[in-house]
Amino acid sequence: MEAALRTAYEVYMGESIIDIEFADLRGFKGIKEAKVMLGDKEVRVAVANGIGNASLVIDMIKKDPNRFHFVEVMSCPGGCINGGGQPYAGSEYVALDEELLKKRASVLYDLDRAKTIRRSHENPKIQRIYKEFFERPLGPKSHKILHTHYKQKYPTGVYKK
Repeated sequence: MEAALRTAYEVYMGESIIDIEFADLRGFKGIKEAKVMLGDKEVRVAVANGIGNASLVIDMIKKDPNRFHFVEVMSCPGGCINGGGQPYAGSEYVALDEELLKKRASVLYDLDRAKTIRRSHENPKIQRIYKEFFERPLGPKSHKILHTHYKQKYPTGVYKK
């Protein structure tokens, strides 16, 4: 979410964003909401930690379809910081306490702050793939390949197995 907001700000505003960290979207809370100003436009976003919270966000959207402009769902509680690739002891998952997860997150944020490139659209590899394959951001080719569109296959309330 943070990377997307960094790029959205700079594309929409045509200028570099100064404060590129979005603290309201960090942490281990199940659902985090934030309002980000892009000039005079308010963008409402949410991050759901864990699949169970994704269904809660869906319920929120059903009640108010205009509540969010952008939602990120991280399948693991706490996102990748607590996701796949975590330590195992034999075949048993090693449960990590919240303090250890906070330390791990802090290290990742420190590493991010130390990077020269902190905006996705400034990554030379991303720039190259757009130049050589997609042609341009938001162009027809990138839209066709990178965007997902859903359409209703069955009448509402009917599930076909």
